[in-house]
Amino acid sequence: MAQHQFTSVDYVVFSLTVLTSVAIGLFCAHSRRRQSTSTMSEEYLMAGRSMRSIPIALSLIASFLSAVSILGLPAEIFYFGVQYWMVVTATFVVIPVVVAVYLPVFYDLRLTSVYEYLQRRFSVSVRLIASAIYILQTVLYSAVVIYAPAIALDAVSNFPTWASILTGGAVATLYTTVGGMKAVIWTDVFQAVVMLGGLLTIIIMGTVHMGGLQVVFQKACDGSRLNFFNWSPNPTERLTFWALSIGGTFTSLQRWGVGQTSVQRMLTSHSLRSAKRSLWLMLPLTLLSITLCSLAGIVIYAVYADCDPLEACFIEKRDQILPYFVVDVLRHAYGIPGLFLSAVVCGTLRSGLVSRFSSAYMLSKPTHY
Repeated sequence: MAQHQFTSVDYVVFSLTVLTSVAIGLFCAHSRRRQSTSTMSEEYLMAGRSMRSIPIALSLIASFLSAVSILGLPAEIFYFGVQYWMVVTATFVVIPVVVAVYLPVFYDLRLTSVYEYLQRRFSVSVRLIASAIYILQTVLYSAVVIYAPAIALDAVSNFPTWASILTGGAVATLYTTVGGMKAVIWTDVFQAVVMLGGLLTIIIMGTVHMGGLQVVFQKACDGSRLNFFNWSPNPTERLTFWALSIGGTFTSLQRWGVGQTSVQRMLTSHSLRSAKRSLWLMLPLTLLSITLCSLAGIVIYAVYADCDPLEACFIEKRDQILPYFVVDVLRHAYGIPGLFLSAVVCGTLRSGLVSRFSSAYMLSKPTHY
């Protein structure tokens, strides 16, 4: 894949994103020092149970928008069409269930970890086994999420992959371990704005480059990329409405209903009503995020409808299509490659290490009831 050098403006945009994330963590750590020792653990793991609904909702959507999503969803739309967008139907089923069934139970018990519930309901052994499985899954998942922005960085500059992995991992570890859960949530808010803003910028500039939305959608239509509905009941087909809606429902139920990353954020709310409100806000935010990723894929397809960069050997993998679009079409717009890279790296920095640390904490210190 052809490499392009960052300009000084790109480096400034990227550096400001990283430094802001670290600054939020340091600020939260400083404010926590003024509290008594008895409340330090509660503040570190649960943000003092004082968070409002809007920051929690933005933090939840940030936990959904990983670097894998930012790189993978536009590539999915580019090569296979917008059918994946139908997965949003699952959110409209899952959120009401979580609000009515799961959240009230967890909140009334004032849990720190969802694995506490397993101990109360079953035994310490069940809790330890589930926690160990979760930590193993998180280690494997984090490896993928950290590697994704390294691909993007390698696509737009000569910055080594190993260096970007170490940088992203070090920054994320620093602000999460120092700042605690409150730092995670507020950096999630900042990074969610950067990620959504980066996608929106790419869509707008790509649309202007093509001459308007009408041209973009016409090319997408001509290329059979506006294939929203596939009602086939055949389970062997790649994507169908039934696979996305039913399969997406069970996947989303695990993520929002019992996933430690989501539940811990919701339980930091100052009240059950506020926690429920943050989940209801997830409906439009999820719709917005998936729609922006899909639109980015459609715009990129419109640009390269007559020349697939993969077939032309300009890129080596499908998930490089978005970074290639940025450095190929938008490279003359100062700061845009830096903004794009910031959006992708934010998908790594918001991986929610504190949520993982709380599971390790509960794994090593089981409670007795």
